Amino acid sequence: MTPKVPEEYFKFRKDEILTEAWKCFAEKGYQGTTMRDIAKKLDLSAGVIYNYFKNKDELLDSLLEWAQENEQQLFDLMAQKDNTREAILELFNTCFERSPFEALKESAKANIYLWAAALRKRKIMELTNVQVNHALDKLTQFIDDGIKRGEIQADLDSKSVARFYMALITGLQVQSVLMEDLDFTYYYGEIRKMLFGNIWQELKND
Repeated sequence: MTPKVPEEYFKFRKDEILTEAWKCFAEKGYQGTTMRDIAKKLDLSAGVIYNYFKNKDELLDSLLEWAQENEQQLFDLMAQKDNTREAILELFNTCFERSPFEALKESAKANIYLWAAALRKRKIMELTNVQVNHALDKLTQFIDDGIKRGEIQADLDSKSVARFYMALITGLQVQSVLMEDLDFTYYYGEIRKMLFGNIWQELKND
């Protein structure tokens, strides 16, 4: 009889596989990564990986669910802030300041490869849309709350504001990967000042 694997160990090994899979996606892209590549990262046989995931698509499904759980932890942290401005600041701090730049760049590369794969495979497009829409709905709620409390202009569409912030985050991720001569730390610092400060000067009459 095959001994039963403790649930804690099973979850630990599964999370470990997902972490290394994401690293492989950053190096080779989703399409270019094989289950054998992931197993090699962990010094395992490919057969062990198949004990946890039937195929690469199932692995990706679990990976996106895992990412959504991590996002929820971020949104829970944002909800503890005193106002919407501080909540959005926490979002950007987590995305761009809480991890070493190389780790942020690696994650951005994996995302870019995944988006490219979504253009070619409908199933991946559907999975990524679920994740994006979940994040969009959560962020929209923060904007709605800000409008109700008078922190944000009442005539703004909350979902459009949320899409703006998400587009900015995505754009910064893409630039961090594709613009090799970019001083990202300085650049992000300037973006941060524009987002959370008042860049508009009062016009002077001649």
